[in-house]
Parts: sequence; C-alpha cells; structure tokens
Amino acid sequence: MNGPLFDILECPLEQELSNEEKKLLFDYFNLCAEEYLYYRKGFIYREVWQAWRNGMRVFSDCPRIRKLWEKELAANSYYGFKLPCGCSSQ
Repeated sequence: MNGPLFDILECPLEQELSNEEKKLLFDYFNLCAEEYLYYRKGFIYREVWQAWRNGMRVFSDCPRIRKLWEKELAANSYYGFKLPCGCSSQ
C-alpha cells in the first residue's frame, strides 16, 4: 500500500486525484481508523500507535490527500479518528 501512496505524494499538487487513487486513499483512511479503534480499545501499544501516527503525518501533509480526507470526514465518523497533521501537535 505504501508504494502507491508515495506515488500520490509525487504528483503535482494541482492534479486531481484519479478514481483509483481515491479508492486507495479510502482504504488507507479506513485502515488508519481501524488501527485507531484498536489502539483506543487497548489492543495496540502506545509506542506502536505513535509510530503509526508519524507515518500518517507524511501523507496527511499532502494538500491533495488532506482535501479528500476533510471531505470524507464530513460524511463519515471513522470511529472518531482524525488524520494527524505535521503542522500541529495532535
């Protein structure tokens, strides 16, 4: 999953996300939210969760990905998960 996600990061910022890229990102958002749920329920150690969040910041700082995330979050709950941003201390 990481390879195609990094490919999205390398695209020009003004380029629209393709349907395939959106599907990949929706899968990634769901995976992140599920990891968050497992962390909250005590199944994932704090150190593991922090490492996971650090990786999420790489992708969430991309304006193309952030824009899709914000649109998607308005329509779904994702178990209360919020995609971290490297520009804040979430």
